[in-house]
Amino acid sequence: MITISRFLVAILLVSLSGCSNSTEELAHRIPGLMPVDIYKNLTDRGFTKKGPELIRKDVDSPNAGNATWFLKRYDLEECYYDATLYGENASSLYQIVANVDCPQNAHLLHKESQDFFRYLASLPYIDSNPNYAQSWIDENISKGETEVIIGSAKFILRNEKLSSTLIIESLDNQELQDKFYATLN
Repeated sequence: MITISRFLVAILLVSLSGCSNSTEELAHRIPGLMPVDIYKNLTDRGFTKKGPELIRKDVDSPNAGNATWFLKRYDLEECYYDATLYGENASSLYQIVANVDCPQNAHLLHKESQDFFRYLASLPYIDSNPNYAQSWIDENISKGETEVIIGSAKFILRNEKLSSTLIIESLDNQELQDKFYATLN
């Protein structure tokens, strides 16, 4: 029996193969998640926002020609939080890079990272699973580097001595195809 997630992946693959636009461009977004979904919530939580800024097309970067939003916050515990949102425009988002640095209070790092990353992991997108994403954060917050695919997004968690990073990014075409064929077995 095909589940809703399998059905959505199948529709996405069919639409990718039959469109005149490049498939890389179409797959390069987290479906159902827009930059405003994140920066509005984070500014409500005390973050300052800068952007959108367009990254020049002549810059040697995979993000060249796209819009970028920067959010940051310092808190009283001397931890620094930031999130960078990458999208093709104001209505699409393909990557979130969030960091927590606690250079003066390393003992706070896992707790502060866990709270911030759990919040980001709970943001809904098409075929998301916020409860699973938050559980994954809880289980892996103190590990070195690990990743998981949840719906149509890849979560990458990196932890170092004084900082933690969470990357949430869209799957590329090969990852989408692999996921679809895995659901058929």
